[in-house]
Amino acid sequence: LRLLLKMVFHCYGSLTKVPEECLEKLNLDELLDICLGERDKYGRKINCFMLRLKIFLKQLYFVCPPFPNCVIRKIAFYPPKSSLYNFEEVESQEGKEMYRMNVCPALRKIWTLQGFDADKVLSQTVCYLLKEETDIACVHVKNPGKQPSRKVILYSHDNAVDLGMVLTTLYNIAETLNLDVISYDYPSYGLSTGKLSEKHLYRSIQCVYNFMSNKLGIDDQKIIIWGKSLGTVPSIQFSPSVNCNCLILQSSILSAYRCVIRNLTKDLCGDQLNNFSKICKVHHPTLIIHGSKDKICALRHILKMSERCPGPRSIQVVMNGEHDNLEDFCEFWLYVYYFLHQHVKRLPLINLSRFKRSSIIYKRTYKYISNGSIGK
Repeated sequence: LRLLLKMVFHCYGSLTKVPEECLEKLNLDELLDICLGERDKYGRKINCFMLRLKIFLKQLYFVCPPFPNCVIRKIAFYPPKSSLYNFEEVESQEGKEMYRMNVCPALRKIWTLQGFDADKVLSQTVCYLLKEETDIACVHVKNPGKQPSRKVILYSHDNAVDLGMVLTTLYNIAETLNLDVISYDYPSYGLSTGKLSEKHLYRSIQCVYNFMSNKLGIDDQKIIIWGKSLGTVPSIQFSPSVNCNCLILQSSILSAYRCVIRNLTKDLCGDQLNNFSKICKVHHPTLIIHGSKDKICALRHILKMSERCPGPRSIQVVMNGEHDNLEDFCEFWLYVYYFLHQHVKRLPLINLSRFKRSSIIYKRTYKYISNGSIGK
């Protein structure tokens, strides 16, 4: 308000400085130019002030109250404001309450534009609502062959999405690799309830694993743990406690503070979601796959993290890949398939039919894959 008043007075002051003989000759356009010049001058100052105020308030929001848990929760977790799906109960089998997923019309339209048949995607999906201390929404996407899957992928999705948004990605994995995929929502994401924290993140994946083991009868050695972005945190934390088949880390993060302070070399007090420290406990075969243009976590930092992994590891880089789009590259699926082929006996052939045959890497590898030299 002070700046606005100052701007008005300066406009008036500018006019008072104009000689009387010139003032008589001024037309309306010239008069407006004088006033607008003063307005623009102080308008820029007002815009600069508002921008600084916005930055200050945002920083104040993140650091108040000044407790590590509160700060980390605001930095790391971005649950969708509202769920784009719901569950409709259909039947109960052997003590398992099963549901059908319904998604909003807007999401169906997006799937159609992406080339997916919404009814087909939903028909291959079985939903569960696991009830522990809180509700955990869980989906099981069956492989298109409708045969018992040799391995089952336990998938922890990335940030700012729920199962409705990520379902086509799960369907893509199941269709391309011909394996079943089970995924879940974190507390406060989608239909899952409960307090959002690192501890509850770990509790969620433990609950889903118990369900897979006790209710679905899936053996540890049949489980492939796969985490993307935020999902790499529970995946790395949980994998040392079970005898899983292997671990896939896609677009991994290092830690909460390292996402904000890019060149941090030492652990800070109170840092959480710390993959950089916890990966030294992982002894399973591990695939670390990252995009060369990832702006969330630089490739050079991921290479440093991979050196701390004591188990057999494979590091693959998707050229021109960013943090969220690696699935769009044919190379990504080939890297995943080659890794799984080393650790899964009689792995079904990969399905690359959705990629253009003009792709260079597709042309180079399709014959090699199709003739059965891989997968026997």
